[in-house]
Order: sequence, then structure tokens, then C-alpha cells
Amino acid sequence: MRIKGKNIVLRGVAASPGISIGEVLLVGKRDVWYIERSLSDEEVEAEVDKFKAAVEKAKAEIKATKSDFEKKIGTSAVSFLDAQVLLLEDKVIDDTIDLIRREKKNAEFCFQNVAYKLIETVGKLPVPYLRERVADVKDVKQRVIENLTGKLPRQIDQIDRGVILVLHELSPSETTVMKKENVLALASDLGGRTSHASIMLRELGIPAVVGVRHVTEHTKDGETIIIDGAKGIVVIDPDESTLRTYLEEQHKYAEFTEELERLRELDTATIDGHKIDLSANIEFEEEIASVLNQRAKGVGLFRTEYLFLKKTDPSEEEQYAFYNSIIERIYPESVIIRTADIGGDRVFPNEGITEANPFLGWRAIRFCLEKREFFKTQLRAILRASNRKNVKIMFPMVSSVEEITQSKAVLEEAKEELRKSSVPFDENIEVGIMVEIPSAALMADLLAEEVDFFSIGSNDLTQYTLAVDRGNENVAHLFDHLHPSVLRLIKRVVEEAHKHHIWVGVCGEMSGDPLAVPVLLGLGIDELSTNPVDILKVRDIIRSLTMEEARDISSRALSLSTTRDVRSFLTAEIIQRIPKIAVTLIQDTNEDR
Repeated sequence: MRIKGKNIVLRGVAASPGISIGEVLLVGKRDVWYIERSLSDEEVEAEVDKFKAAVEKAKAEIKATKSDFEKKIGTSAVSFLDAQVLLLEDKVIDDTIDLIRREKKNAEFCFQNVAYKLIETVGKLPVPYLRERVADVKDVKQRVIENLTGKLPRQIDQIDRGVILVLHELSPSETTVMKKENVLALASDLGGRTSHASIMLRELGIPAVVGVRHVTEHTKDGETIIIDGAKGIVVIDPDESTLRTYLEEQHKYAEFTEELERLRELDTATIDGHKIDLSANIEFEEEIASVLNQRAKGVGLFRTEYLFLKKTDPSEEEQYAFYNSIIERIYPESVIIRTADIGGDRVFPNEGITEANPFLGWRAIRFCLEKREFFKTQLRAILRASNRKNVKIMFPMVSSVEEITQSKAVLEEAKEELRKSSVPFDENIEVGIMVEIPSAALMADLLAEEVDFFSIGSNDLTQYTLAVDRGNENVAHLFDHLHPSVLRLIKRVVEEAHKHHIWVGVCGEMSGDPLAVPVLLGLGIDELSTNPVDILKVRDIIRSLTMEEARDISSRALSLSTTRDVRSFLTAEIIQRIPKIAVTLIQDTNEDR
């Protein structure tokens, strides 16, 4: 934070792009701690019945909310509410009933205790987009407790004027009742970019910055506030100069987004005609609407972990149905399905394993090769969904040739079992790996002989190369995918892939970074897979350069010795060559750190 005059400038997570200036409406916390109350023997079963009724009412409310919102926007963008219904059919309900009977305590007290244990477990998951599922558990918990106590929920749907919401945390279900004309933008203390609430805000086109620590403590009702959802900046009580600057930025951003709309139907190609595949990263079914709307070239990374968080051991049929529903909607474009990146992050708490460094532990392909039947079940489900021949399989966290050969052996076993059962699948399905560990990048020449493609996971490759936990606030500022060492590793991977006649993509946050895109293009990347919201922006950058310009930019960037020099050079180049992109660039200075 820095204070200049009346300005209070805070940084958070850029959750939904756009610039909005308006009046604060400060919304109180939804969560309340309920004290315990002892029950007589005669009251226990009545309390259990009251709890069951509250759960059933919550299920009905969630289903009605989903139906209403689908009608409003004409898409199944709220399929995450299905997962909330599943939570109300989960062990937490049985555990609550057992606790009411055993301890003879009131239902709201018992339920909040059981729910908080689940919240604590999920909140400790090292993988950010899994950790952000905490909001769904909180949402369900609060809905049931409101039904138990008769307490009304926050009336966000009753807002009748254009305001900017400032609140501690936005629940996923609250986004479904928002009116875009009345909620101009949003800032919250908590939240992440891949939370369901953030996904829905992007779907609704409401600018938002989340994870802004203590933003509620710095604001008051009626104050003027600026939300820059593209850069993750919040300005509270701006002075006249700042206000004028942001009004101009708001105008530029509106012109920029209007121009992007014209690119929706155009090819992703450089000025001199070099085409590149521009696809999308997804995790949830509700993101498909954005993939189709942005005219992405299919799905370059389909994360499957959420399926296993919803249910510890989904059957082959359940997995097949989930994969197939997405593949059907994307067809004829392709879907690259990454096998489960789970294990050391304790998605399966019943394994009884606690690891000091789960990112370096028993996860991803290591876990799957130990749990062969689990692995094979997922591979069979993917293969069954591949019959349209638009599916590719990708193994995560590969560090050696042995892991590839072992994984392909399990895949061959799955194929043979399907052949024996006369189940059709794509016999020539492409198999690739994530290059996200330095050992894989250094051995790219050997690994390329074993697979059909590489996809560089820039987030983990950066984390492992720089030995920086990006979730650790003490060192997170050292995490930068434009570090010279990361760029050099990517260059090596691309060169070795092309020598062995396989294609290579990038599917981390780097693929949507305006500064990184020209470098990746110049290095010869064949595919970029990014968040759906960034598709048009990346397409615009690619269409604004020639390959000669991109190669020149990448060559000069790779000659620099510090991250700061790389960033300064690329910022100057982008502003000079594509000035309209400047409105999306985050100015990185020590003062803001």
C-alpha cells in the first residue's frame, strides 16, 4: 500500500477485467459463529429433523438458483452449483447428524463445526485453484445455517442503484443474483482468480479485484473508489489528478475492448501470415461458454482435479460422463486432458499422508503410477470419450523417461481392456507431457522421442527453476516467468521439440501475459493455451506483429541478464509497437511491492 494525499492504493488479484469508478457500498460479513446450546434427550431427534429439513431446503434453493440463472444468461455457466448439491449429500451431513445425537447440541453449532473441519482441510491444499473451493463449502454452510436460524441472507439482489461492492468475501451463489446494472464492480478482502465467484464475475462482465487484504477496513460507504480489474488495483478516495487519469484510462480500456470484439471471428496469425493455435485452459464445465464465445482453438489444458475433490473416488462411468460432456461441446476442436495432478496436496486425506513439501512430493504422475488402478480407470474413461478423435492425453510433472514409458504402459493396458470389451476409442490418440520440471526441460531431447507433443507449464517451471513458492508472501515477489533462466529453458524445449518433429505449447499464466506473448511467439511456440478471458487480448498481440519482429524481440530479451531488464525492455517494446495494449500492463515498481 502507498498513500499520496487522499489516495489509498491497494493491490490484489485481477479477477475480472475492466475499469470502474463509483461509490462504495460496504457489505458486512455473512459468516457468524453460533454458540452451542445443550439439548434434552427429548429434543435430539426433533433437532435432527430440523437439520434434515434445512438441508433439503438448501438443495431446493440451489437447484432453483441454477435454473433461474441459466434462463437469464442462456448457458450452463452455473454447473458449479451441482457440486454444492453434492456437498449436501456428502459425509458432512451424516457427521453432523451423528454429532447432534452424540453431543446433544444444537444443529447450527454442530454443522458449523463439521463444515469448518472440511474448510480447514481444503484451505490447506497447496494448489491454489483447489484451495479456492473453500468458498463453495462456506457458501453451502451459510445457506443451511440461514435456513436453520431463520436469518436472512445478505440482500445483494436488492441493490437498486449503481454501486461498487466492497466486502470481506463474495460467495459463488451471490454472483448469480447480482444485477450488472447495479453492481458496477467489486473488491474483496479474500478470493482468488480461479474461484467460482471470480469465474462468474468474468462471465457477467463485472470488473473485480479480489484478495485485497483489509480493503473493507480502508473503505466506508459513499466514498469514491476505482477498481482496475485488469491490473488488480484498487484506489480508495482518489484525488482529482488520479481521478482524471483513471477516467482517461477507463475510456481507453473501453475503446480497447470494443476493438477486441472485432477479432472474435478472425484467425490467430501474425501480420505476415504465420498461424498459431490459441486455445483455452479450463477446469469447470461453466467455463466452456467463454471458450466458445472467444472462439478459442479448443482446450489446451483441461484440469481434472476438481472431479476428484468433489468425490474422492469417482467411478469410470462418472468420469466418462464428465469428460464426454465437455468434449461434445468443444467438438470438432480438440481437448487436451491432463491426467490427475493430485496426491501430495492431500486431495485424498484418507491416504493418511502428510508431507512437509507437497509440491516436491508424492503427486501427479508419481501418485498415479503408484495407484495404477486409479490411473487406469481415468485413462479408460478418457479413451472412451476419445471416439470423436478430438482428444489428447497429457501427463503432468514428468521428470524422467522412465515415467513416460511406465505411463504409456498403463495406457496400453487400458486400451487392451477396452479392445477386449469392444469399446470404441481413438487408437491413434496423441500423448504428450507437461514440461514443468527443470529436469524435463534439460532432457527435452530424450523425452521428445517418447511423446507426440510438449506443453510447457510455465507456472511450475518458474517455481521449480527459481526455487520460489509463489504462494509464500515472503518470496512471491521473486516469482517471475520472465526470469532469464526460465526463458532459456523454454528456448531449449522448443528447439529440441522441433528437432524431433513434435509440436510444443505453453499453458501457464505466461501464455496470457502481454509482455511474454511476443517472446514465446519469437521462440517458435506452436500453441498458446490461456484463460478464456485473455484469448482476444493475446490474439490482438499476435495479429499486431510480424514473425521477424517477434524473433527480434525474443532474441534481445534472451540477451539480458536480469528480470528487471527483461521486463523494462519488453514493456518499452510493447508500448512502442502495440500502444493500445498499454492499458492492460501492470507497472511493476519497488514502490508497489
